[in-house]
Amino acid sequence: MFVVGAGKEILLVHWDSRQENRNPKWKAIAIVDEHIPHNILDYGSVDPLGRLVFGTTNLEGLKIGNITSLNRLAQFATHIQAVSSTSGFVWDIHATNPPKFYLVDAARNYGVYTTGFHIKLGRFSDNGGLTLTWPKQGWTGSPRRLTVDREGNLWVPLFEGGGVIQVDPRINDILRFIPIPAQRVNACTFGGPKFDILYVSTMWYGHVNEHGQRQRFDEGGSIYAVKGLGVKGWPPGQYKLLVENMITEKFEPVSVRLP
Repeated sequence: MFVVGAGKEILLVHWDSRQENRNPKWKAIAIVDEHIPHNILDYGSVDPLGRLVFGTTNLEGLKIGNITSLNRLAQFATHIQAVSSTSGFVWDIHATNPPKFYLVDAARNYGVYTTGFHIKLGRFSDNGGLTLTWPKQGWTGSPRRLTVDREGNLWVPLFEGGGVIQVDPRINDILRFIPIPAQRVNACTFGGPKFDILYVSTMWYGHVNEHGQRQRFDEGGSIYAVKGLGVKGWPPGQYKLLVENMITEKFEPVSVRLP
């Protein structure tokens, strides 16, 4: 089973990667920001408690997106409001005390915003602040879907920046730059048997010139595996959804209703 986002809906998809099935069975399990016009899903991940956490963005550019979680029973809890665009977020519960939640939001000029995270209650603290003030760095591009290594350093892809930066959030410093042969670097995560390979996804420009050629020297649209970095990441979280509750005929998708 896979959980995916599409527009305002969170879908449970039954898909076997070993078979070529272009029309797998699926079912909507939740409707996000149903009563907020033009809000759609923007990004999602799994928190340390096994909840699905996702952000929404407003297609009209209004600062009315939210970061919300969905627990094992498909029950909602909204944690952060007034978000412009959830460009990426990640938790660090190992190298920091107390645990930290890092967020990239377009409304904060794509800086890395940090807040505390209560590991037992699953709550986000209200006294957050900027860890990385992006406009002051003087780099090209803007941060996107970041990840964290076991030493507590952030790995941040740069959209329109042609690479990934390693950031020490404790001292607000960029440690190194890893070039990628694409300008639109969109997301990164650690993988491999030892989780010591950084997988980096990229986008291409979606158009060609009058000769049918792509952007010169740009290899966007590929996923790259970066090895030999000397660091390791963490396994991805698994959403602990009670699937048996979702596949009954009586189940109706739940809806986020903000107070």
